[in-house]
This record gives sequence, structure tokens and C-alpha cells, in this order.
Amino acid sequence: MTSSATELKEYKLQLESVQAALKADPDNAELSDLVGELEGMVNALAEQLAEEQAPAPSAYPSSPYGSTNNNSRRDTPATPVEGGTGSGSSIYAVGDNVLARWTSGDNQLYPARITSVMGSKQNPVYIVKFTQYNATETLHPQHIKPANNANKKRKLESEPASNASTTPISTSNGAIISQPATINAELAEANKRKSTETLDGPTKPAKVGRKIAQNKVLEDGKKKWQNFAQKGVKGKVGKAKKIGESSMFRTPDGVHGRVGFTGSGQPMRKDATRGKHIYQQGEEEE
Repeated sequence: MTSSATELKEYKLQLESVQAALKADPDNAELSDLVGELEGMVNALAEQLAEEQAPAPSAYPSSPYGSTNNNSRRDTPATPVEGGTGSGSSIYAVGDNVLARWTSGDNQLYPARITSVMGSKQNPVYIVKFTQYNATETLHPQHIKPANNANKKRKLESEPASNASTTPISTSNGAIISQPATINAELAEANKRKSTETLDGPTKPAKVGRKIAQNKVLEDGKKKWQNFAQKGVKGKVGKAKKIGESSMFRTPDGVHGRVGFTGSGQPMRKDATRGKHIYQQGEEEE
């Protein structure tokens, strides 16, 4: 059995398993896309296997470098790997971060994550999902590169313009791989602190104790009242009278002093004398 027949058998088994999973979860869009991709690969391998099994034409011109069969053409990658270094020998696992070529789009490399590995060890097929876009691709090893190449490209792109002019960087297809900029934690913290100080204004002094402030207010009010009481209230005629000096409720200094209203028309009542009653015997007979 040829390698194409073996791959075709493996893809058919994978297609059956994915179709069974899709029946259990018919609303899964990712499984639907995977079924379509597997069906396309099965059809392509079936056509390729039919071409291999067909007899070669007798008038086929001989190649100056020797005879070439369909297997050799199939093993040759259709798209050369950038930089002249092939990554087909690299073996990736599910969950690896790589740079994958968007073959159904602009044919450029973008960061992606491997979600599934199919095919044989000699010719694996990877299903990748791009991290920046909601798109998946089924790719061969020649369309995948390790993610650490992006760091090298970014380092070269971050050099000053003078160095870039003296040492130009050439790429085969002009692809630019962009990554998040490196952040200086200390500088970011200093800028954050500076912006906070600008918004909040100058540093406020320490607050005075609430109890001390209240005591000061009470003392000031007490002094104002004492000064007012000592000066007195100045009437229309005469000198100023102190508060409490001529009040009608003021009591005399003596022990027998009385308090009353003046101008009522009645004289001041006198105290009744309290005498001792002497009992006499003749009072009961009368």
C-alpha cells in the first residue's frame, strides 16, 4: 500500500470521527469547518491516488535529470520556506505557539496556536487557529515556523534607522511580524505616580485633631461673651449697664430680701408674726 493510500485511509477515519462528534453537537461551528476541510483533503488525496495508479503515457518526454514520478512532485513543497531554512523537519504538538501562513488570505505569516495534529509522522498536517483573528487553517509543515523567529525579526526592526540604512533587512515576501511593545515597569510606575500627583494637586498638610479644633472654637466664643458682659449694653441715656446689674429678677444681698414686681398698685406685704398659742381651760366651756 502506498503512502497516499495510507494517508487517505487515516483521513477517512478522522473524517468519520469528526462527523460523529458533529452529530452529537450539530451547532459547533468549529467541527463543521473541520469536516469541510477533511472532506476536501480526502477528495484531493483520492484524486492524487487515482493519478498515481493510472499508467504513464508512452510519449512522456524524458527528463534530463532522470525520471520523476508523482510522489517526488508531491513531496516537493509548493511554496518555498522564507529565509532558505525549512521547518518541515520540526515536530509540533497541540498547544504550541507558532507562526502560520494564512494560505486562504494574503499568504502572510501570523501568530497562531496548534489545535490539532493529523496525518502521519512523515507528513503531518496541522490545524492552527490564529490568535489575533477568529480563523483556522489546515497547513503542512512547510507553512509553519517556530514562534521564536518573530522575536528575531522584531529585534532587527527595532534597531535605529541609521543602522537599518547601512544594513538592510531583506525578506522574501515583505511580511512584517508585529508584537506587543516591551514595557519598562519602573518608568510606567513613575509616570503613573506623576499623573496621580497632578490630578490630586499638591500634598495636603496633616489634619488638625478634631478635638483641639473644637476646644479652640469654644475658647474663642467664651472670650467674646466675657468681653461683651464686661462692657455692658449702652442705653439711649446714661452710661452702659452691665448685664445682670439691674435685672428685675435680681435678689437682695440680705437674708430677708424679697423679690417682686414694682408698679403693681399694692404695697409690699409684711411678714406675719408667728406667736405661741396658749390654751386656757375656760375656752372649752364657752
